[in-house]
Amino acid sequence: MISDIRTKSFEMNRIQNVLEEKGIEELRPSKKILNEWGVTYRTWNMWVKNQADPRVDQLVKIAEWLQVPVSDLIVSKTASHA
Repeated sequence: MISDIRTKSFEMNRIQNVLEEKGIEELRPSKKILNEWGVTYRTWNMWVKNQADPRVDQLVKIAEWLQVPVSDLIVSKTASHA
C-alpha cells in the first residue's frame, strides 16, 4: 500500500473518468474559471492525470462546471485499488 501511495498507482479522483464518460477527450476550464478557482492549467492537468487531488471546495466547483454530482468525481473508499 505504501508503494501505491508513492507511485500513485491507484485512482484518487474521477475527473478523467467523468470527462471520458461525457465523451470529452480534451476539456479544460477557461483561464478565467481557473483563476476563479485559484489554480493554474498545470494544476488542472495534474488533477485530470491523478497526480494530485483538488480540495473539497474545488471539487464542488468542478462538479458544477461539469454539471455532475460531486460524488461522481470521488473514488469510493470501498473501491478496489488492486
